[in-house]
Amino acid sequence: FLTRPAPCIIYAPRLPEAPAKGNNAMRLHIALSVALIAANALPAQAQELKPELLTKVKAATAFIKTPRATGSGYLFRKSGSAAFLITCDHVVGRFEQVEAVFASGTKSEKSYTARVVAADSDRDLACLVIKDGKDLPVPLELGAKTEVRETENVFVAGFPFGEMLSASSRNPEISLSKASVSSIRKDDY
Repeated sequence: FLTRPAPCIIYAPRLPEAPAKGNNAMRLHIALSVALIAANALPAQAQELKPELLTKVKAATAFIKTPRATGSGYLFRKSGSAAFLITCDHVVGRFEQVEAVFASGTKSEKSYTARVVAADSDRDLACLVIKDGKDLPVPLELGAKTEVRETENVFVAGFPFGEMLSASSRNPEISLSKASVSSIRKDDY
């Protein structure tokens, strides 16, 4: 489900109703980034994220690494010491375990081993679990289902170019962009 506060989509932790088709990794990454975890408190005229929300979004976004691919993951739930992330199926591929790096590219980055617990190649989504995630940041909050409109402002957070944006020998830092919804394709699937 796409979720939004007023004219802004940050993320939404529910699965999209109309999944993307095809192998265009950038389109799928952007669709997942826009479709995961909702911002709750932006006024209708908001053109930027509140600092506390920006900090929360950045903290809950992980750089996902496998031997073959990299991508973005979003912490959406913690239950006891277990932590759950959502990412793209094409990133995890057939691997059963991946690396999830929080605070990627910073001096405080921390890596965790995550296990793939569910995957849906038709929707290009995968769910990961970190067994000992008690030191992880606060998960992003679920938002209410709403209608998305063309030209609506959106904010995208993640690692769209993987390690290519790394400024050093460390992992890349998170990328944040502001864009707008260019079209809605409800009948594609």
